[in-house]
Amino acid sequence: MKELKQRGSLVELNTQIQLLLGQLEVNKAEARHKSIFVAGWRPWIGWVGGLAFAYQFVLYPLLCWVWALYSAKGSILTGVTPPLVLETGALFSMIAAMLGMGAMRSYDKTHGTQTDKL
Repeated sequence: MKELKQRGSLVELNTQIQLLLGQLEVNKAEARHKSIFVAGWRPWIGWVGGLAFAYQFVLYPLLCWVWALYSAKGSILTGVTPPLVLETGALFSMIAAMLGMGAMRSYDKTHGTQTDKL
């Protein structure tokens, strides 16, 4: 009985491995594709996220500082609004989730954690 149970779990594991290998082949084909719309969507998500982070945490504070300096000198016309802050809650959640999943998977691989039963 135990042997049948082990064979069943091996068949299930083999099926999961075959699905993962199939997805890997799809990923390789996408990466080799000549069209930027097929091969470039993953890097594009990374660049959009990186640019949003750069604006929010580097460029925006610098713009606010420059804005304050020119406002103090009276060089900025009244009625002109300061630079806009981005509404990035959803974008940051997505980027954090992507980074977290990558880090979690790397941790699992380096520590030999069994993830087939999760």
